[in-house]
Amino acid sequence: MWLSFVLVFLIGFAAHRASLCTVRAVMQWMEQRKSSLLVSFFYASLWASLATGLFA
Repeated sequence: MWLSFVLVFLIGFAAHRASLCTVRAVMQWMEQRKSSLLVSFFYASLWASLATGLFA
């Protein structure tokens, strides 16, 4: 039971951080016309999806 709470907290924390990263990446793309953060976010999403698919 405690492990479930810890995992839920960690997943929630990661989701919260990812949304801030996404907002910052889109702002950089819109204001500075640089897409380096946005591309790295997509690469991280791809790796997370692949890892999830392998372990699921």
